[in-house]
Amino acid sequence: MLIGFAITRSLTPHIELLPLLFLTILSSLVEEIEFPGFGVRQLQRGTRWPWHCCSDTATLSKAKAYRR
Repeated sequence: MLIGFAITRSLTPHIELLPLLFLTILSSLVEEIEFPGFGVRQLQRGTRWPWHCCSDTATLSKAKAYRR
């Protein structure tokens, strides 16, 4: 993907700070908050487990995914 972007795109001479910060920091922060919360809620709805069991399960599955 990086090679394809390097071939087909060009660098912009005027980089704006606000969109750059939004794309690099805020987007990743929101993803890290939103996605596990959505997973915990879906697990809780589907299994009817208590919240702390669903939260622990989601945390362990995310840790397992990052460990690979």
